[in-house]
Amino acid sequence: MKKKPEKLLALLLTMVILFIYQSVPVAAAAEKPAESKTAEYSISIACSSTEYTTIGTNAVMNFNYAAQLAFKNYVESASEGKIAVNIYTNSSLGNASEILLQCMQGVIECSTAGDSDLSNYYPNIQVFTIPYAFENRAEFYEFLDGAYSQNMFDEIAKSTGVKIIAAFDNGGFRNFSNNIHQIHTADDLKGLKIRCMQSASYITTLETLGAVPTGLALLSTANGSSRWTGKFTTCYVRQFNL
Repeated sequence: MKKKPEKLLALLLTMVILFIYQSVPVAAAAEKPAESKTAEYSISIACSSTEYTTIGTNAVMNFNYAAQLAFKNYVESASEGKIAVNIYTNSSLGNASEILLQCMQGVIECSTAGDSDLSNYYPNIQVFTIPYAFENRAEFYEFLDGAYSQNMFDEIAKSTGVKIIAAFDNGGFRNFSNNIHQIHTADDLKGLKIRCMQSASYITTLETLGAVPTGLALLSTANGSSRWTGKFTTCYVRQFNL
């Protein structure tokens, strides 16, 4: 039996699609698709990422934007066009933390936000950011779909009002890149100033490895590289996205 649009809308309110974490920003405008003429309701989903990232001569769709398009297509199709989904990208509604807060306050209905953003309200989610906890992507998704993760998502909904309806990764495990020297062992990290996500688990990990971490939003990385002097590196930690 098909759900009525009112019930679908109720399910979508305060929902958030999580991810762990961002992409390199490039110029792009926020997309505000035209609503269907038959749409009776309109909801918004926002992120801080851009639609596409330029790699050489190729423009690659951002994983975050791809998730938003999938969400839009599903909702509009399942509601038979009665619910229109407006997509906002490129930090047009603020950075990732601000967008998540807007979702929690009911300003917008949905957002794609990182685990580091949600950890400000639910610290236990940082279990997903423990270094080298998973051998591969298949093992990660098995854990993500298991009872432990689902119970955690239920607890998050109860304690924060945020309902996690989907989870995905950003295409890679934790990697380091820098403009100082090659990194082969933990000793090679000593003394390097490294940009990382604004998460206690990432900062603690890098400090333990001997690096000098700075929690910095990805959109601020370029400004940081021009502001800091000395042994600056644009290293950052890549990880799975929830």
